[in-house]
Amino acid sequence: MALKKLNQFMKFDWDSFIAGKEFMCTGTGELVDYNTKKHLGTKVEAVIIKDSTQYATKSGETVSNRFEKVTFKVMKDITVPMNAQIVPVNVKAKAYGDNGFVNKLSITCDDINVVQQKGQGN
Repeated sequence: MALKKLNQFMKFDWDSFIAGKEFMCTGTGELVDYNTKKHLGTKVEAVIIKDSTQYATKSGETVSNRFEKVTFKVMKDITVPMNAQIVPVNVKAKAYGDNGFVNKLSITCDDINVVQQKGQGN
């Protein structure tokens, strides 16, 4: 028997995933609905600049997502400076993939906070 719609019950643990990670903005763009082309908000492209997350690994295996790209979909218009360290707010994430591999992440969030860098107003 093949059960249907099981992916509706899979929950991605965002808090565990981001433990030990830092993100840097690499660009922004318009977020539009794929079908209607209606404006929805802002997509913020980022790269993982630090990854000290503890992954479950096999003996001798080393895993890191450092320098991997992610896109945050924000359902409002925002401005985020290039190269700023960022923290997404109130995230909903879903892991998915192709050909049996779950290696992609769909991320929506309410907002993006910019981390104040040393030397900026200090």
